[in-house]
Amino acid sequence: MNIRLRQCLYGGIMLGSLLAAVGTAQYLEAVIPVGAMPLDVLWNPTSNKVYTANFRDNTVTILSGSANQVVATVPVAPEPVNLYWNSVANKVYVLCSESNRLEVIDGRGDTIVARLQIPYHPAQVAFNASLNRLYVGCADDGRVLVIDGASDTIMRRFPLTRFGPPTMLWHPITNRLLCATSVDSVYTVVCSTEEIVARTSVMHGAWSYWCYNPVNKLAYLGGCPGTYVFTSCGDSIVAYVDGYSMGFDVVPFDNKIYLQYWRTREGLAALDCNTHAVTELRGIYAGPLVCDTRKGKVYVGHAQSSDSLGVIDARADTLIKLIPCPGSRTSACWNQTDSRVYFADKSASVLYVIRDTSAGVLDAPQTGTSREVQSTVLANGRLFWNEDDVGLVIDIAGRRRAVVSPGPNNLVSLPVGIYAVVGADGQPKVRIVKLR
Repeated sequence: MNIRLRQCLYGGIMLGSLLAAVGTAQYLEAVIPVGAMPLDVLWNPTSNKVYTANFRDNTVTILSGSANQVVATVPVAPEPVNLYWNSVANKVYVLCSESNRLEVIDGRGDTIVARLQIPYHPAQVAFNASLNRLYVGCADDGRVLVIDGASDTIMRRFPLTRFGPPTMLWHPITNRLLCATSVDSVYTVVCSTEEIVARTSVMHGAWSYWCYNPVNKLAYLGGCPGTYVFTSCGDSIVAYVDGYSMGFDVVPFDNKIYLQYWRTREGLAALDCNTHAVTELRGIYAGPLVCDTRKGKVYVGHAQSSDSLGVIDARADTLIKLIPCPGSRTSACWNQTDSRVYFADKSASVLYVIRDTSAGVLDAPQTGTSREVQSTVLANGRLFWNEDDVGLVIDIAGRRRAVVSPGPNNLVSLPVGIYAVVGADGQPKVRIVKLR
């Protein structure tokens, strides 16, 4: 896109955003130019920064999540394609496909602190927050590299399969690594010993997506031809859902998962994690999607055409708003601190910023109950859990970060941010604001 066209696009949408913001809950707040062809976008909750991996000019653009401004542009190895956050050491990993490199950016200082040459073509990545380790799957020989998150060095490697890179998920409850091959097997690895303890057969297909549901503690593997549901130990299958799934996002409050889905037609669908029934949301094409678990909204990159973003009420599974946005979205993330959603657009080389000013599921009474969600500031890291059963502390991505027991709990090690504590009924009971 030429400079004049980008300036017109930026200025026109900014003006439209200001007008649309009056009297509306979700609106296009800003369009921010970034590097050429951003393929991935990531929010760092510790530093409240947003990162884009810019494929064409070999850079990572870093924005302030609060100010909506670019604060740094970091040169990296050729063809950055994916970003991953180390929540323990506050680092951002940049996977660069052309040079077989993994670049490490300090989340505080915005500088490259390490460069790792991967001996085989890197593909899939998973991060273990319990052991502070990064797992990198290699496309050439099916090996998994184990990288120490403290020293940024390769510790060891272990083989899985000769058939392409594994798609991986770290399960936070059991501290196991679930690795799906590109053929017909899922390997379960105990992370503390790196021992393969199970091999589960699945249908031959292209398995590309994992997600963890913190409500029922199950793991979901999606791709072609369907979706498998695994136990928390990862060694047996609970259910199988027919239909090509092309991406996941967890909606923890109603215990369901939104997925890009293809069975009778391509579009968005809601998977009920209690019954494993699929409800297709007719007329909504998905593209990249992300869930605002605080407000109870799901945002889709291409709602009814390539020129519109969609806002969906995740509790009612209904489209509530279309936001005009020309281009081709490739990735999305959510900033819980500032109630913003970001979409990277590869064709325009911009970042669309959506703002939500509405009250959400953690800001208002829950449907069907007279009890309001309490809010508490963890100034000293202590939380009193006033329930009879344990609760799950859920972060912005719907991931389990801690378990609380009835009575006093120590959450000093919880990173700075906003969380929900979900009870045994799957409903949020307490909203936590961790300041330091």
